[in-house]
Amino acid sequence: AVANLFRRRVAVAWAATGLLALLAVVGAERTVAAADVWHDEPRLYESALRQAPQAPLLWANLGAAYRRLGKLDEALAALRNAETFNRQSPSADPVALYNNLGTVLATSGKLEEALAAFDQALSYGGQQDRIQFNRGEALRLLGRVDEALAAYNAAVLANPAYVDPRLRRAQIALGRGDLPAAETDLRAVLRGDARNPDALTGLAHLDRRAGRLDEAAELFGRVLAARPDDFSSWLALGGVEVQRGRFAEAVAAFEKACALRPNEPQPLAALAAALFRARDRDRAKRLLDEGWTRFPQSVDLALGLLNYYHEIGDRAEAEKWLAAAIALAPQHPQVLQYQKAYAEQP
Repeated sequence: AVANLFRRRVAVAWAATGLLALLAVVGAERTVAAADVWHDEPRLYESALRQAPQAPLLWANLGAAYRRLGKLDEALAALRNAETFNRQSPSADPVALYNNLGTVLATSGKLEEALAAFDQALSYGGQQDRIQFNRGEALRLLGRVDEALAAYNAAVLANPAYVDPRLRRAQIALGRGDLPAAETDLRAVLRGDARNPDALTGLAHLDRRAGRLDEAAELFGRVLAARPDDFSSWLALGGVEVQRGRFAEAVAAFEKACALRPNEPQPLAALAAALFRARDRDRAKRLLDEGWTRFPQSVDLALGLLNYYHEIGDRAEAEKWLAAAIALAPQHPQVLQYQKAYAEQP
């Protein structure tokens, strides 16, 4: 089978930039029993290669086995051997060989080399949809988003039912503010899989951007029913509840996010802000002070303390925390807003 560069179902980072998601470890979902078999695979192929050291199919299979185990250096060496011997005596499927090679190179951060391998795989025909998607992922990680979009378009053209490139296209469209294009792809995914959590998450963010807050909250609720440990969705749901003026519900959502990521300052700052809006100012201040002690480089907490003192009318303390926020992130939009406001009201 032709490998996917990323997980079979794309893990989409809608709430971050709307464009970039982290590179995922290569490999399809598998059972523990299957994983045990995979751990034995390299030994089987290495044993066979002692009898036939120039067999390209064995080298290709060994490389694929190492790729599934995340042993990228060993996988790359084996696949390069397969490439060399396949030129002399073709027996390995070149489409799978070069796609696997591109996958390993991309996962190793060698994105330009990966593109060359994917192009080589495409030259042989075969599963154009998977390879075009993988090529798009490498281009996206290089920051060549328009070229990545063209590759995703080619993947969808080759296989209109293929979910992953549609999700990526929706992600790009949402990041660019093209809500109709994003919605078209997301709803196309949901027509094939009404419970697809990535598409539901994307649609929830789209509804939030469009001001459809009730619909966004309902969709985030559906996502979290299926993925109760989805940190980003709890954080986003809390933000939606703040926008809806439902501060108790926002506090509950942010508390879930804090429980999932206790060592991150962002959900703590969001929880404190929601508590302040819910009129629990003492707890909000206590959380901000405790958080700043733990995370003294967090602009979110510095801004939280700035907001707190600004709201209670303590200009001197607010300016102290504005200075701290400026030192941490001088171009942060909230920092710039406060600078402008305080400059206009000496």
